[in-house]
Amino acid sequence: MEARRRQSPPTGSRGSSGLTFVELAVVTALIGVAVMITYPYLSGLLLGRKLMGYAGELAGVMDYVRSRAVIDSREYHVHFDRIRYRYWVTVEGDEENPMPGRYGRPREFPAEIRLRSVEIENRPVAGQTPVVRFYPRGSADQAVIYLESSRGDRASVRIKPFTGRSEVYSYFYRD
Repeated sequence: MEARRRQSPPTGSRGSSGLTFVELAVVTALIGVAVMITYPYLSGLLLGRKLMGYAGELAGVMDYVRSRAVIDSREYHVHFDRIRYRYWVTVEGDEENPMPGRYGRPREFPAEIRLRSVEIENRPVAGQTPVVRFYPRGSADQAVIYLESSRGDRASVRIKPFTGRSEVYSYFYRD
């Protein structure tokens, strides 16, 4: 009987199915160029989403303060510091009497988001710290809080006067 010899496939021949180092380097370079081209667009999208997310969070805080005003039968005031980009809540307007819990302490806006302005009763507030009031019956000052990202994206949080509820817009809201 004849012994059969096993033949191994040739290495390094043209018929191999693997990639060479040069081909792998070219593909990696092309992917890198594509990422560099699309990065500014993608980062802008993410910043716009972050702005809308923060506007929604701020609207949630306004709704929470409204609820606390109704439950506690007390007036609550939300103060906005336009210089330091932060806000906090006080009880019945007394600056020295912060709301119990985390909203009584000043909360900073994210670094990429600025408080552009605050309008109360359809008038821009000129002072450094505008105040939005929430009343025990569920109503509030009519207010619009304008936010802007460092890239120029805009959002606004509108507080309805009769219900005290807030709405978020992906643009600067105007009545």
